[in-house]
Amino acid sequence: MNMKHFIFICIGMMLRMGVFPADASVLAPIDVSGFNFDSVADAGSTVSASTTGPLGDLGDGGGDNPFETGFQGNNHGLPVDRTIVSDNDPDITYRLQSYSALNTLRLRSRAGQNSGTLSLVSPSTYNSISLLAFGVQGGSQLSIQLNFSDETTQNTTWDVQDWYTGPGSSAIDPVSSFYRVTYEDNTIDARSFSFFEVVVNLSEANRNKVLTSISLTETITGNSEIDIFALSGDCNAIPEPAPLAFFVLGSAGVFLVRRGRQRRSL
Repeated sequence: MNMKHFIFICIGMMLRMGVFPADASVLAPIDVSGFNFDSVADAGSTVSASTTGPLGDLGDGGGDNPFETGFQGNNHGLPVDRTIVSDNDPDITYRLQSYSALNTLRLRSRAGQNSGTLSLVSPSTYNSISLLAFGVQGGSQLSIQLNFSDETTQNTTWDVQDWYTGPGSSAIDPVSSFYRVTYEDNTIDARSFSFFEVVVNLSEANRNKVLTSISLTETITGNSEIDIFALSGDCNAIPEPAPLAFFVLGSAGVFLVRRGRQRRSL
């Protein structure tokens, strides 16, 4: 075996074992806990029977809910597989929570519930993260604190637009637009709504720190609220099989060196 063949074999082994990290521009769904509200009406049910309650206040610019595709036979609901791909960047994918469980982190200063925390099921290192969210009864401001395992933090704020807002620089407004349903009478509202992407790039100093949770606070007191549905991130951690692959690579290299010495001694 010559050196060229050896290099090709080793690269192939490392690719198959997942040693090389994913493309830095890919943001994949992150499993988190901390959701406190079921806002999505299930297909085959009514809104009041399948949700915690309406988003916003009844009769005050709120009182609606997202619904799962198939609700009352309507095809403009949230996807059955709970996967949403960003219109702004196809390399950003979000996975919604189960529609029959707590699936929304609802932040509402008016009701004394202005803060919450999303905890990562499997803490890891990231280059960037993105939240899928919108405001109800007007836009609002979101305070974001990234919490790392060494007890340091990174803080920023973001203006979250109202879900009635048309497509903007950060709006996800798919071709098959999402409709709403009125909580009180299960009437479909065909005025489409938008999700918005809240992107946070980690500082260079924090990209090698393990992210454990994200603390979120609505900082504007008023009638508005912020509803958060999913988290995605660009993980930069080397996959677990890497140590084994490097061991194989090193062992193979030692073998080739010894083999070359044996040939020269003949």
